Amino acid sequence: MLSQGVKAVGWLALSLWLVLVGWLPAVGQVPLRTTWDARRVQVEAAIAWLRTQQLPDGSFGTAWGVTADAVYVIGLYMQTYGVAAEYPGGPRWTRNGRSALDALADFAGQVVASGDAGYIAKVLRAVVMAGENPRNFGGVDLIAALWETYDPTTGRFHSGNNFRQALAIQALRLAGEEVPARAVQSLLAEQRPNGGWGWPYQGSAVDVDTTGLVMATLVLNGLSPADPALQRAVQYVQGAQNPDGGWGMDVGRQSNANSTALALLGLVAVGENPQGPPYTGRTETGVWRDPLVALLRFQAPDGGFRWTVQYPGTRLLATTDALPVLMRPWPSDHPLTQRIFTPGVWR
Repeated sequence: MLSQGVKAVGWLALSLWLVLVGWLPAVGQVPLRTTWDARRVQVEAAIAWLRTQQLPDGSFGTAWGVTADAVYVIGLYMQTYGVAAEYPGGPRWTRNGRSALDALADFAGQVVASGDAGYIAKVLRAVVMAGENPRNFGGVDLIAALWETYDPTTGRFHSGNNFRQALAIQALRLAGEEVPARAVQSLLAEQRPNGGWGWPYQGSAVDVDTTGLVMATLVLNGLSPADPALQRAVQYVQGAQNPDGGWGMDVGRQSNANSTALALLGLVAVGENPQGPPYTGRTETGVWRDPLVALLRFQAPDGGFRWTVQYPGTRLLATTDALPVLMRPWPSDHPLTQRIFTPGVWR
């Protein structure tokens, strides 16, 4: 009887996992119920894929931001699940005697010399998440370097880009720094009339990616989710959702992994439940939509995430954008523990 019970739990868990990755439809087309532990299955698959992308010199490519993003999500994974062996400076992330952190340290001086607040912020948050000292990394003080980009008269770290302004605020908060009110106000002032934010500073452009990042950053900096600015942003993101459950970069654009992940990151940060109405439910045409199913539909069998479902190849940026929101607790999570879920699958 015990063996039959274990098998029943195993099949139940396996079926849930298949629904999560989109290989089976949700029974009766009802909202997909998930947990932080269940999403970890997808996270671990993505981390395993990320390991295959590390180059012989320890990096993830010559672009500064790509290696920084990779180290950030590796560190986030290590911190979130308490897996010390995933330290990005350790053996699991070392190739030919060079770790992911070694590769990032090689870029640090060039990133600081660029004077770009967004790039410096990406390296800073990666170093902080890895548990390293940002005051002395690769021979530079990343915190001081980011402060050097700040203009107290305008409140801007990055003079032309709201996405990078948000990254700068986020990185400093993660490093335990106090962010000037003027810097936050500068970002708030960039909210468009429809509730969203756009990539470029000033003008009328608005996009889902920037809006999601700004929402999460403002909450991290202490802005109440009930703040009118964030509630207007919620309305914008709601209106930008596609019938397939995902998001494109702006209203009416085809859904992609990056935009879907960043939209969900912003929504979860402000306490919205993406597993309930209006995000999950039947559309006017009778199609059932679910944003988690939409996001996981971009995950390929190898564990990496594609940019869109039409493109067969997995991408580093799509994967590093998808991972942070999958690792966060969601308001809809229910108490299915990993002890029940994972052993049931493997037995």
